[in-house]
Amino acid sequence: MRTLVAFLCLSFAALLLGTGCNLSTGQVVVLEAAKLIAGVVKGSIEGSTEGHVESSSGLTGGDLPPCPGSFGESAWSNCYGTVALSSGGKYVGEFKDDKIHGQGTATSANGEKYVGEFRDNRKHGQGTSTFADGRKYVGELRSGKFNGQGTFTFPDGRKYVGEFRGSKKHGQGTKTYADGRVEEGLFKDNEFQYARKDPKIEERRKAEREAERRKNEKTVTASRSNQTDRNFERAKAEYVRLKNQKKDTASTTEPETESSNDDPLEAKLEKLKKLLEKGLITEEEAAAKRAKLLEDF
Repeated sequence: MRTLVAFLCLSFAALLLGTGCNLSTGQVVVLEAAKLIAGVVKGSIEGSTEGHVESSSGLTGGDLPPCPGSFGESAWSNCYGTVALSSGGKYVGEFKDDKIHGQGTATSANGEKYVGEFRDNRKHGQGTSTFADGRKYVGELRSGKFNGQGTFTFPDGRKYVGEFRGSKKHGQGTKTYADGRVEEGLFKDNEFQYARKDPKIEERRKAEREAERRKNEKTVTASRSNQTDRNFERAKAEYVRLKNQKKDTASTTEPETESSNDDPLEAKLEKLKKLLEKGLITEEEAAAKRAKLLEDF
């Protein structure tokens, strides 16, 4: 039982940022007065509860087979199970060598939750920590602390995106305040040092701007092309109308609905359109030449 209690203390220490165990009474004592991340979250969660192992069992539904028997009494390794405390704390996930290890979810009675990877009873790998008041961390962890690339957000809109070390802002990052102000640069032990743009980030932003420019350019080009087609179609229609009008005046033959492909004026309009598409003349010049051709006709 003493071994079981020791493992459970380590397990729930992975969820709460500060925990302690009293092994003299053979019970788990979870101290939920956790010291939160210095410089990222101000304040602490007050209060503490005592609890004991309420239940443990293997579960189906995971990538691993269900754990046998009860945790601490049977060997739990490469299996999927759950351990619950009477205080409300609970872990559901994978175990290895009688330790919380692999993918899992840990929750506390006050509503805090961690979903992600564990190693040797500690949060380690990629994960998401959600606090009872809405604060949230998504990113990398090492030995129970925020370490590596991550994002910490607040309900009021504040956000930090960047590098962490030992649960502190450390390295390249961007801090956004609730009023929209932004600090981007180098952080050290939670303190902003100086503005410095990450070359990789700048290169990515440059590529995004260039992609957006090309997209807009294609849209404008397509719009101009459509407009050019419409302008020439209108010119052809006007040409056919004038030609039929001339024929009506000269004879009583039926009006033509389409112009012949070998019609010289229509050929000139097609040539004019190609010159415009190649950029050899402007739209204004093309419009003037179209008007002149129809006028001369």
